[in-house]
Amino acid sequence: MTIKYELAAAAIAVGAAAGTWLIVDPMGTSQHSLAQSRFTQSDYAAFDRQFDMSGRDCDVGVSDFDMCFQASPSESLIMIGQKLPESLPALPASLEVLRKTSVKTDNERTYRYGRVLALVDMQTGIVVDRLDLSQQTFAAASGTSYAVNTTYASSY
Repeated sequence: MTIKYELAAAAIAVGAAAGTWLIVDPMGTSQHSLAQSRFTQSDYAAFDRQFDMSGRDCDVGVSDFDMCFQASPSESLIMIGQKLPESLPALPASLEVLRKTSVKTDNERTYRYGRVLALVDMQTGIVVDRLDLSQQTFAAASGTSYAVNTTYASSY
């Protein structure tokens, strides 16, 4: 009889542990394996700001690799919800930049134009997310430049 009680106690303990795990991680995912469809605070924080590079002031870049990102006229063309403009080459961001950002879904690629990172859906060419690394805070850097359909009412 004691073996049945011990098995029951073990089963309850295992059930409690499994229940706790499901409460803590209900989707069965871990932070390390979850691919992101958006840029994150840690993506923004991974880049260096206001540093000296070979005697020059650099506003934003990757100091470890002597990379300083300069402003580009292309930055203003990148808008969330619109296709990446055909005038821009679809060149993935450099390996050094990709190492600094979190893993994205298989269908998305990160591009860099000047000081802006663009997350682009490879099937549609639509810009899924945009991160302006020149901004001083993550809140200012993310969620900017959305494409909007605007209709105007006329009184004529």
